[in-house]
Amino acid sequence: MIMVLTGALFLQTGCQESTTEGPKVGTSKAIQEKPVTPTVEVVERAPVIPQNKGTETKTVAPSVNVVKPKPKPRPVRVDKKKAKIEFEKKVHNFGEIAPRTSNKCEFEFKNTGDALLKISRIKSSCGCTVPTLKKKDYAPGESGVIKVTYRGKSTVGTDQRYIFVYSNDKEKPSVKLTVKARTVKKVTFKPGSLKFFIDTKDSNTTPITFTSVDDKPFAITNFKSSPAGVTAVYDPSVKAASHVIKPIIDVEKLKRSISGSITVNLDHPQCRNLKIPFKIVPKFKLTPSSSLIIRNAEPLKIVNRVIWIISNYGEDFEVESASSKEGLIKVLNRKKVGKRYKLELEITPPELDSASRLVTDALSIKIKDEKELNVTCRVFYKRKRSRSR
Repeated sequence: MIMVLTGALFLQTGCQESTTEGPKVGTSKAIQEKPVTPTVEVVERAPVIPQNKGTETKTVAPSVNVVKPKPKPRPVRVDKKKAKIEFEKKVHNFGEIAPRTSNKCEFEFKNTGDALLKISRIKSSCGCTVPTLKKKDYAPGESGVIKVTYRGKSTVGTDQRYIFVYSNDKEKPSVKLTVKARTVKKVTFKPGSLKFFIDTKDSNTTPITFTSVDDKPFAITNFKSSPAGVTAVYDPSVKAASHVIKPIIDVEKLKRSISGSITVNLDHPQCRNLKIPFKIVPKFKLTPSSSLIIRNAEPLKIVNRVIWIISNYGEDFEVESASSKEGLIKVLNRKKVGKRYKLELEITPPELDSASRLVTDALSIKIKDEKELNVTCRVFYKRKRSRSR
């Protein structure tokens, strides 16, 4: 730092004192008695810092630290009003219910927030569970009810269905509600399924026993089969905790059928109808099957098979003949074993004369005093491998 002194210079002649007689003769200005205090002017200059680089000398100004201003504090956000949905319960258990019955329950809720609650939609996991809501908007403190109708399944066992409620509740935008039930039969029947023997002189059928599980008396109001051909005698005015009915079959109507079911209507408060399956049992059975399938066959390469003919009624019978429609199947041996017949077959796949890989045939078996039995035969040829070039 360089300091420069400036001021007025005074000429002194000896040690003479200044007097009050006035200024001396010969001077241009009067010289005041009071001395003037010199002023000092301070000039700041950056110091020179030498920096050697090679043979040259440069001066570098010192770095200056820049102090950033402190950021202004952010304003504190005030929480907005929120809607909140609260349910008294989220699970309803119906307990034991009857098959295919309608069951109702309710889920009560309340808007415990301080903003308007808006329920956008309600979704069910199954068509058997139908929820309904009176309105969609609920003020703070207001309550509502979701009514649910659940239809029990037709089979016995436990079941669980869900309902999803969507709203503008930020914390719980969706709520899952659950309905549970255990389906049981309030009226049981035995046997569980029926077999009808129609190719016999004695078409005796097994009686069906209906029993009320809760001991409540009921009446049978209707009895119908599909296909038609099974009827029964009953009195719809009679109520009891148990009923026994014997089916009556019409052989001519069931001859072309393989299976069917009987629908029984009841007036029991928790069991309105029952469905009983039945099968038409043919007089004879072919085993292992009434269809022969030959795979990976080769032309003129013989394949052997065995078929058994069994009487489902336990009656004795006689096989008179067996013939092939296309001549591919040959019966090598026909042997009776007790009340069964064993047929040893020889199948010869023919030469292929087309691009098709499938050849079919049928074997007709003639039983004495009975209708013919038919065995279908399908031959699939082995695929030819293409030659690689």
